[in-house]
Amino acid sequence: MKRSLRTIFWPDLTRRNSEAIELMDLAGSCGWKLRNTLRCFSLTNLLFSSSRRLLRDQVIGDMLSSGGKARTLVDLGSGSCDIARGLARTARRLELALTIYCIDRDKRVVDFARSVSKDGAIRIICDDALNFGAHVPEPDYVFSTHLLHHLGEGEVERLFDAVAVRCRRKFIIEDLCRSRVSHFAMTVFSPLFGFTFAPVDGPVSMTRAFTVGELKRLTAGLGDGWRVQVNKAAVGHLYILGEKVRK
Repeated sequence: MKRSLRTIFWPDLTRRNSEAIELMDLAGSCGWKLRNTLRCFSLTNLLFSSSRRLLRDQVIGDMLSSGGKARTLVDLGSGSCDIARGLARTARRLELALTIYCIDRDKRVVDFARSVSKDGAIRIICDDALNFGAHVPEPDYVFSTHLLHHLGEGEVERLFDAVAVRCRRKFIIEDLCRSRVSHFAMTVFSPLFGFTFAPVDGPVSMTRAFTVGELKRLTAGLGDGWRVQVNKAAVGHLYILGEKVRK
């Protein structure tokens, strides 16, 4: 069945479509397109993500204000580890001892990340992000970018529960913010990255993304031990910042 132009460019995004499928999540997806997609993450994250600023303010800032103690951070759904590599360089420049555990469930993604990341402060693990506690039981910080919209029904709640129980200081979760305007922009501009999965997966990912209101409701039950805020971030993005309440 052919779709109308309105459906393609300006669809009804009232509800999240968790059943939509991204090509890069399929086990048999094209290997060279997957590698090209991973290579592009460094550029797209630099241009459109607020992750570097959030990590600088919330993680590096926290480490500096707490006397530079050795800390651990878990990067969930870490992809090519481009953000982890940048964070490790910043920590090393400031003489901060930060060990980063990057976890991704796709072996092909992990193999690529290991081929481009030789930083001794980074450990790359192949596993489901929801199992991070098996590798780092009590990380000081938990971080993810562009992971939430890949998760299915029920998995998001399980992730928040695990983070609330195990994280010791702060968690920063950034993702796409679902809106018609952002979907339109994805549909129009993602073909510029035709050598990647972006032309198909970009618009699909926006239909799978959450809104600020939805994530406020999902994080409302984390308990009295956390101070949580959900805000809009860079263009087409939002972030969740959770801070452990010190008693």
